[in-house]
Amino acid sequence: MEVKERKRSSKWIKRILVLSLLLNFALVSFFAYKKLKASGYFSPAKIEGYGEYENNLLAANAEFLRMLPNDSNEIVFVGTSMTADFPLQEMFKNPAIKNRGIALTRTVDVLKRIDEATESKPKKIFLEIGINDIGTGVPEDSIISNYTKIITAIKEQSPASAIYVQSLFPSSDKTKTTAIENCNKKLEDYCKKNNIRFINLYRAFFKDGGIDTGMTFDGLQFNGKGYTMWKQLIELYVNE
Repeated sequence: MEVKERKRSSKWIKRILVLSLLLNFALVSFFAYKKLKASGYFSPAKIEGYGEYENNLLAANAEFLRMLPNDSNEIVFVGTSMTADFPLQEMFKNPAIKNRGIALTRTVDVLKRIDEATESKPKKIFLEIGINDIGTGVPEDSIISNYTKIITAIKEQSPASAIYVQSLFPSSDKTKTTAIENCNKKLEDYCKKNNIRFINLYRAFFKDGGIDTGMTFDGLQFNGKGYTMWKQLIELYVNE
């Protein structure tokens, strides 16, 4: 009888030990997951490139923009979702402004569709691109290379169009700050050497190592205050 009791006791001890190990493993895994999540490890920005859905979305939007009518004396804004969500005509009270922003846009995507922007031989072209390149792991040199190809294409296709390069905005992901600042510096140097207007928007939106949270509603897209600031910073160039 005593032997049986010892065996039962031994089994319970083993079960308790196994349960304790499982609980400890679960706790360690939970806290490791929280730490990785907080660091942005599971963010979509970690994914290299785009998949079929993203590429189809970009293509569909580009095709739609090609269907829109061209007008004389246009001022065309080409860019990412930041530009796409900018109510340009309303804020500037200028129907000649055409919004050609598309969400997810990278420099390579603009290079593919820049002929749509130049087709009307617009008076001005404003560019806002690069942040999605950084978010999908495109090297800085490739971003600048694509940018120069875009500008070269504009000059060849619409030589009379004035080109305005807008700097990349800060990001709520502070790990991107160095890459953003490096790209902005390289773009500014390129523009100076080639007599192109470079509009430095970065500092007006920078605070505490990243984007000023008062300018955005989600750490990425601008709120009304952000778009009002953007409008004020480029108004001189739009109206000159």
